[in-house]
Amino acid sequence: MTTRPINLNFTVGSRTIASVSRRLQPVSYTLDNILSGVRPPFPDLDPEAHGYDVHSVPAEQVAEIRQKYADFIIGKPRQYDRCFIDMAGTYDDYLGKFSSKTRSTFGRKKRKLEQVCGGKLDIRGFHTGAEFTAFLEHALPLSRRTYQGRLLNAGLPEKPEDIARMTALANQDRIRSFIMFIDGKPASYLYLPVKDGIISYTYLGYDPDYAHLSTGTILQLEALKTLFEEQRYRYFDFTEGEGSHKKMFATGSATACTFFMLKPAISNKILIRTLDTFNASVAAARKTAERFGLKSKIGAFLRR
Repeated sequence: MTTRPINLNFTVGSRTIASVSRRLQPVSYTLDNILSGVRPPFPDLDPEAHGYDVHSVPAEQVAEIRQKYADFIIGKPRQYDRCFIDMAGTYDDYLGKFSSKTRSTFGRKKRKLEQVCGGKLDIRGFHTGAEFTAFLEHALPLSRRTYQGRLLNAGLPEKPEDIARMTALANQDRIRSFIMFIDGKPASYLYLPVKDGIISYTYLGYDPDYAHLSTGTILQLEALKTLFEEQRYRYFDFTEGEGSHKKMFATGSATACTFFMLKPAISNKILIRTLDTFNASVAAARKTAERFGLKSKIGAFLRR
């Protein structure tokens, strides 16, 4: 079973203060696992691994895992709502979930963007193998400019093996990718792999010069319109983590948890306790900043 080096990061906002590497074996719950309640089997731990890197466990199953793997040192779970869109029905049905005020806001933002684009949006889909090569040519330089790429290490992967893997998926018709252009320049992009009728929100970004035009929001809506028209997807999975963007577009969510499980060793025990204490301190500081109205100022400072 494949293991990989994982950094256990001590982070404040988007800034990593320190990190400690461990070789971990991934265990990931799919959206189907979460919605059905069926737990995927944990693989036998590789002798070279320090433990498991567990993602998107339904909150109600955490106690069961703790009991079954009582010998392991388990970090405090990070809990979040895993958001998704149920893609039964039509795009118009989906839009109907939003309030009239929100739909009006979408329309106003789209019209504003259309004016900047000369009266019509320039959004292109890149799905097949040949098209996907063109997508990468446009999207990779943009990804390096985005907030996600510069500060979160969440831009499009660029290693040859990653490019080969993504291209292979495109050749199997398992990729949907989109780029919005403004004046012929890429302004925002979406990369969405497909598996078992579920399309996953995996890589995205927008040019910071166009942030005021809501290019990410409009590209999301236009991409969803195209995807609904295909009538081949069961869910649009916003994957791990929370965000206002995900909650706004979702039609449902499930409470999920992500955590590390390390082999019993003094060094691992110290590491997990230190990380949990650090994260608790950061959370307390965040609440204090919110109480005194300082959250936005501190966030801007950390993003410098």
